[in-house]
Amino acid sequence: MIEQTYFKPYSACRWTHAAVDGIGALMDEHGLAPSDLAGVEIHTFARALRLSNRHDPATLEDAQYSLPYCVALRAVAGADALLPLTEDALRRPDVVAVADKVTLHLDSALDRRFPASTPARIVLRTAKGRLERLVDSPRGDPGNPVSPEELEAKFRIATRALMRREDQEEMLAAVDSLVAGDLSPLLRALGRPLAAVSTEATIPRDEQEKT
Repeated sequence: MIEQTYFKPYSACRWTHAAVDGIGALMDEHGLAPSDLAGVEIHTFARALRLSNRHDPATLEDAQYSLPYCVALRAVAGADALLPLTEDALRRPDVVAVADKVTLHLDSALDRRFPASTPARIVLRTAKGRLERLVDSPRGDPGNPVSPEELEAKFRIATRALMRREDQEEMLAAVDSLVAGDLSPLLRALGRPLAAVSTEATIPRDEQEKT
């Protein structure tokens, strides 16, 4: 069971991740800019089509459950814009403009793979022609794992408003000690009260500017 656990590289509904990965791969491989996109088709399983899927979400929750908006945000601002997904990402005219080009389609073959997998096939219509990518296992799935370094980076981002940098590193080292069968460093780290920290103290300036 543990070996079948997935990790989310984006702070959005897992069902959006395959499409996000797909548009990212196509845009990166072909050197596309958002202005190159004439249309974006997302072909996926039925349950994903029942998400809110709003093109101009008013809240973070709406954005996290919107295939068009998450895909558009990846196209416009890159993967970093989805980890974390902040209110700064809402109501962006450039993202809404791309989201309005997104259409959603049921793919019966992909629907039969759900829930064992959460696949999507993305089709881009561009001046360079029609580009297509099938993502059967989004990043973070057991069959397409993220690296330990990526997991550590996510931990730092997720805890940076609560933990000092030195406490983050102590916790990561304590988790590493489990591999050697030593539980005591982790118990010590978990038992220590968190020191009061400010966002400015824990987020490097370049990362503050991103979010």
